[in-house]
Amino acid sequence: MKTLYLHAGFSKTGSSSLQLFLRENAARLSHEGIIYPEPPRLADRLIDNPAGNGVFLRAFLENPADKAGRAAVKGHLTRLAKGPHDRIILSNESLHQMSEDGFRALKAVLQDLSLKPVFVIVARDVIEHSLSAYRQRVGHEGLALGIEDYLMRARPRTGTTLDMLAGVFGPEALRVIPYQKDPAANIISTLAAMDTRNEVAAIDIPVVNTGLDALGTEVMRHLNTMGTSPGVCRAIAGALSGGVASPPVEGAPVKLALSDEALDWYREQARRINAHLDGPPLAEPDREVSIQTVLLSAGEQKLAQALLQIAEQAEDLRQNSSIVRLARLVRRQRRSMAGVRAFLASLTGAGKG
Repeated sequence: MKTLYLHAGFSKTGSSSLQLFLRENAARLSHEGIIYPEPPRLADRLIDNPAGNGVFLRAFLENPADKAGRAAVKGHLTRLAKGPHDRIILSNESLHQMSEDGFRALKAVLQDLSLKPVFVIVARDVIEHSLSAYRQRVGHEGLALGIEDYLMRARPRTGTTLDMLAGVFGPEALRVIPYQKDPAANIISTLAAMDTRNEVAAIDIPVVNTGLDALGTEVMRHLNTMGTSPGVCRAIAGALSGGVASPPVEGAPVKLALSDEALDWYREQARRINAHLDGPPLAEPDREVSIQTVLLSAGEQKLAQALLQIAEQAEDLRQNSSIVRLARLVRRQRRSMAGVRAFLASLTGAGKG
């Protein structure tokens, strides 16, 4: 029986780096009898996404009325099942968010094709996971909520999801491994969970989605309170993270006491994850957690607004040099606004970089 490895996240656990590595090393993996296939095409719908080659599963299986989509999923998996490779890898970090009905539909397809499912999932500390998710939502989804309020209100369901998957596919179908902050080590451990031990240590490990630091997050949150459009928001966030080659500004640690309800939720999710985890158990959070944040000065708020004004006027948000230069100033000129004011003066009346 052939094995289908379903790398299903979780989000913010190095999924994008792994997916890029798999794509760049597809030929090498093929020699081991492993295929990381391209996603299927369905008429005018090409499901190709840097989020991984398994994004089509959720896109098509989640909607029972999409008969053409479900047929495309089965057709694509049928071709893979009949191919020469004994092991198949599909990856998408949002796959774990699919509904139970969607997973049951997937199970039925896999049973018909005699494909053995193995879910490979990377889990991390529940508080760290929530903090990382917070920064991503601020940078890419327009979240304006403060970090303290977010931690109090967030209800991650990572542990609950693992229980659901075990209920549908059986606990033997789950391989849950701990997240490792070193990108190479994280990829190596994930590949090992897929029964391949490539000698990847000497290979350049792609690092993507470096994310916002504390300062960039607070700049974006400030802009989000002003109703920044999603496209402009993502462009500025990109300039403040991967587009700026300078040390991160993480601010000062702040102690936060979780409410009884929030503490109980985080601890319960940690316990559920640990019940499936192959490795050292995750620590259950204490009531008092330490977070790093930045309080924007009045000058930095003005700089953020200038950044927004330039971005809104730019024709090419991704290539606009003014956005990148302003982002550098946000990161590097915290203690002296003189350089910032001089640069803004040079941009007076100009909307293009």
